[in-house]
Amino acid sequence: PAKVNATDTSFKTATVAVRSQGQSLDKGRQQQGKDATLSSAKRMELFSSRGNTLATLQMSLRHHAAPVRASGLKGIRDAVQSLSLLDAAIGVAILEANLPSLLPHLCRCWLDED
Repeated sequence: PAKVNATDTSFKTATVAVRSQGQSLDKGRQQQGKDATLSSAKRMELFSSRGNTLATLQMSLRHHAAPVRASGLKGIRDAVQSLSLLDAAIGVAILEANLPSLLPHLCRCWLDED
């Protein structure tokens, strides 16, 4: 006789094959040769030492918490300082390419009381 409070712990499994993943891998292999010809905007993107893009860091400058905004500013400072490791002409070009999107966010933080 089965107990009244017995719990059935058996389970069934099934495999799922997603075909689109294999196709994207094939496309990625085909584009490896094309990666050398990236657009100038993609090559001019700033990254912090933690790998955050400038767009991500700029979004953190609009966060409601002051520590998050401070962390975003430190990340931007880190990304700009990393330009000194590059050739001077390349560093200046990258900074000039990103300056129009960077200045409005930095000015807002300079005026911030937190």
